[in-house]
Amino acid sequence: MFSSGLKRIQSLLEILAFSGLWTALAAGALTWAGGVFLSPPGGPPQLAAASGLAFAGTLVVYSVDRLRDVDRDHETSPKRSAFVRKHRTILFGISAAGLLLALLTALALPPSISFLCAAIGATGLLHRRLKNRSKRAWLYVAGAWTGVSAGLPTLLLHDDQGSLIRVVTLGLCLILALGSNALASEQRGVVYNAQAASALRRSRRWATAAIGVPLLLPGPAGMATIGASVWLAAVFFRPSERYGLIALDGALLVGATLAVAAM
Repeated sequence: MFSSGLKRIQSLLEILAFSGLWTALAAGALTWAGGVFLSPPGGPPQLAAASGLAFAGTLVVYSVDRLRDVDRDHETSPKRSAFVRKHRTILFGISAAGLLLALLTALALPPSISFLCAAIGATGLLHRRLKNRSKRAWLYVAGAWTGVSAGLPTLLLHDDQGSLIRVVTLGLCLILALGSNALASEQRGVVYNAQAASALRRSRRWATAAIGVPLLLPGPAGMATIGASVWLAAVFFRPSERYGLIALDGALLVGATLAVAAM
């Protein structure tokens, strides 16, 4: 019975990861954590809508990327590619639902947020062309995610809320944690060699810095849980597809959830 339960949990996590919902949940949770960090304890007004927009926008971008790039994606993620081929109609439906949710939440938010999301979304839709043309692809991915998870709550702040130093602290914490995650993710499905080992060492260093930033600079120290979760995922890294899609992205979701609870 215990083994059967574990298989059901694994199956559920695979569905969430292969469909893009797992990654989208991480984006929404990071945005919520960013808002609570800037304006504790509940975050700035309309934070729920901004987190919903981060979730929906990420879901659309990643779903479209998987549907367009299913053949090349097969090299490093064969199980996900098989899932996409089998459930294309459902994934189209998920993409459409995500787009509708993104439009509805964007209408409820200030126009500046729509402009930010449009710029980041356009970059995300170019991911298919950019990811194999740059050795720094992990860095622009981390930058785009930071733009969403730090940028959206920052734009919600009123003049009397938060401070510039806290915004800088949040941006540093997130770019370091997300950079660590992206570096480790690039090692999924590749041969473990000296280059991969070097990248993973850098990933752990970035995650360590992500732990230190909120502990040393102004703001709630609970944000350090994001760096800690990513650090653990990098320490126990495995190049398997499941580990990369479930554990690495899950570290962002778990870390952000713990951060909100701790702040």
